[in-house]
Amino acid sequence: MQLAQYRPERVHGCFLPLPEIERLLAMLVAAGPEGRKKIVGLQPERADIILAGVTIVKIVLQSLNLKGLTVSESDLLHGLVWELAQQLSKQKLE
Repeated sequence: MQLAQYRPERVHGCFLPLPEIERLLAMLVAAGPEGRKKIVGLQPERADIILAGVTIVKIVLQSLNLKGLTVSESDLLHGLVWELAQQLSKQKLE
């Protein structure tokens, strides 16, 4: 999915298949460091580390024999708060 302007609501929840991740990695490599800084939705200060991140995702998916991943706009802190809320909710039910 290529967007002229980054729109989180269009990205969140999308399934990203492994072949698309592999194409993304090839595109990022071909873009070079300066080209990566101009990619819509990619913060320029992350242009130098995005290759490592996408490579790790690719290897993890391959190692676990997964077909892809679901994209989330939420971060680790959001996930931890959500998990804590679920645990507290379960405790109230007990």
